[in-house]
This record gives sequence, C-alpha cells and structure tokens, in this order.
Amino acid sequence: MIKTYIFAAMIVGFFFSSGNGKAGEWWQDTFIKEGSGICENNDSIRTFSATTMEGWETSCKITKQHNIKDIDAIVLDYECGGNDLDPEITKPRELVVKLQDGIRIYPGGEKFQYCASINPYLLPQYTPKADDCPIDRSLMQSDTRDDGTYQVLQFTEGYLQGRATLTGYKNNEAIWTTRPDNMCSNGAVICRMSFRTRAGEEYEEAFQPLYVNSRPWAVFAELRQTLYMKERDATYYRKAYGGIEVKFLNGYKPAVDEMILPENVYKFAGCSAAETRAE
Repeated sequence: MIKTYIFAAMIVGFFFSSGNGKAGEWWQDTFIKEGSGICENNDSIRTFSATTMEGWETSCKITKQHNIKDIDAIVLDYECGGNDLDPEITKPRELVVKLQDGIRIYPGGEKFQYCASINPYLLPQYTPKADDCPIDRSLMQSDTRDDGTYQVLQFTEGYLQGRATLTGYKNNEAIWTTRPDNMCSNGAVICRMSFRTRAGEEYEEAFQPLYVNSRPWAVFAELRQTLYMKERDATYYRKAYGGIEVKFLNGYKPAVDEMILPENVYKFAGCSAAETRAE
C-alpha cells in the first residue's frame, strides 16, 4: 500500500500554469524498482495508464494529474483501496520524474526502470560534487510574474534543519524578506517549511528538494494556493495586508488588499558570493 504523504510537488492552480497529462505519455508504462530483478511476478512492479496505477496488491484510480512546467515530471493524485484485498480507501499523492532509463517516484525518491528496456549501462543520476555551489549559497528563484515580481529562496542554514531566507523582489529591487523554518528527515526525503501568517497562525508545508540539470530546485505542492485560501479574508483580522508575515525593505508599502504569498517552485538561478544570514 502506498503510504499517504503530503509532499512537495508543483501543482497547477490559479496562481501557476501547467498542463494536464495526455494519453500515451512517457509515464504510462510498466516499471520495476531498480535492483529488483526481472519484471515477471515481481512485487515492486508499477503499471501506469491514463486513469490507473496498478501495483502488487494495490489498485489506484488516478483522480488528478498535473504536468510540471519546464521538466518531465507529473503529479498524480490517487484513490486507492476500497476492495476485498484492501478495504481501506486512501488518497495519496506522488511526484513522478522522468529519468533517462525510467522514473523516480517521490516521496521516497525510489528509482524505477522500464520493464521493456532495462539498461544497466546508463550512467546513474547526478550527485553534486564538492566543488559545486553548496546548498547554503544556492539561490533559487521563482518565475517572474507579469507585474515584475519574483522571489528568491536560499537555504542559508542548509536543507536539513535551520532557517531559510525568502526575499520578494519587484523590478529587481528587494521589497520584503522573511525567515521561514525548514527541516528534512529520512535523508532529506521528507522536507517541510513553516510560515507565520498574517492571521497569526503557523502554517507548515512539505517540499521536495530536486536536482534538475545538476542544479537544486525546491518544489512545493499547493503552498501558494493553500495560503491564499487561508488568508483571502485577512481584512477580517484587521490586518494591513494578507498572506505571510514579512519585513518590508526599501520603503515598500503594500496595498491594503495585497496578498504576499510564497511561490510553489524555486529553480536554481545562481550562487551567492558569500553566505548571508539574517539574525
């Protein structure tokens, strides 16, 4: 049975564009967990179609599917169980990322190979080298919106535990910053980041650290959408603006109805010249 996790993946919404999965795409095939032997009668086999995911004693309907922009990856929402073998109904979510010879499935990050064409001579997935830009100096940037705003995320104390720095920009000028807490467990497989909202609540969201073209990304599930729904009535709390608590920079003043919300996807954009830690 697939464990039910809320994990990081980018999901289409009214704040972020992506496409729906189409029949016959790369993920619609039969896969086997790497190192598990041959596909015949193997309990690690996964078979994906446009509407179902079948595993060993596991049968799931695909209720939603969302392609991720800029990389070969898809988010799949399932409804599993409800039968004699597995009477309990669960609704897990997985991120499936295309590899050269198969797929990698999150949460867990396990690699699966195509049953039809397992090739042991392909190179393994990229592992960051010591002389690369270290994670605490890697700057990850969101896409720029039509109003000239974008955000830069930096794990100034590393992925595993500490505080990150998230800075909002408009027309290349910093206008706000905040320091969310972040931590990962199980070997950086399950990661979470927490934000303080204007309504006075702590909100925690899972994110998935990925490497795309050898560079780090941070991918959230529905962080922006969820915080919007929580904070859209911020005026009810008599706050000057909605969203997350931030420190304003360079004299920036938000509009009364402005929503300051983190993005769902942050892509590697460069390496900082020196470590920057806000106290």
